[in-house]
Amino acid sequence: MAPRKTKATKQGARTKPAVAKKKAAARKPAAKRTAGRSPKEQLHWTGYLGQIADAAYRATDGLMGLCDDAGLAWKPATGANWMTTGQLLEHLLTACGFCADCFEKNRWPDFGDDMLPAAEHLPTAGSVSAARVALAKDKELFLAAVRRAGESRLTTEKVTAPWNPTPYFLAQQMAFSVEHLIVHKAQLYYYLKLQGKQVHTGHLYGM
Repeated sequence: MAPRKTKATKQGARTKPAVAKKKAAARKPAAKRTAGRSPKEQLHWTGYLGQIADAAYRATDGLMGLCDDAGLAWKPATGANWMTTGQLLEHLLTACGFCADCFEKNRWPDFGDDMLPAAEHLPTAGSVSAARVALAKDKELFLAAVRRAGESRLTTEKVTAPWNPTPYFLAQQMAFSVEHLIVHKAQLYYYLKLQGKQVHTGHLYGM
């Protein structure tokens, strides 16, 4: 005669399939276990470059708005080889977008023998309003260069700059171009401070 099943034996029989299912689930690949979950966010160079450029151009334009045409000839009284405010504005107009466009095309104009001419030989902005319009166009030039390059070229192509023969990825050179704008934007900030303009950290960061 078959042994009689006790209550405990029946409960054990019912729990065995549940344990087996848990073990099977644990053995499933991670991709299957996470099916249905939102994918993790990833950094994309096109988005990142657009973000840092937007912040840099916004702050630069704000600082330019605090300048006036009467002060374009101003430059620090001490030291040497300073750009005037007008020359600094003019330099800001090609500090980023122009460079990014040349990097993306891997083609630069002929700068001649003098890559760093003395400040007295640099061109100057004709007016603050014209400089701000040109700055907006330079921003569009930068964004267009990033779009043309795309994620693939930004992370696989290496290019050099006329002033530095070391090759860097296109994404890095684009970021260096934004850094160039940021450096001279800070220069304009201190020019304004020295002229007695009421500027603070919020102006420096475009806040």
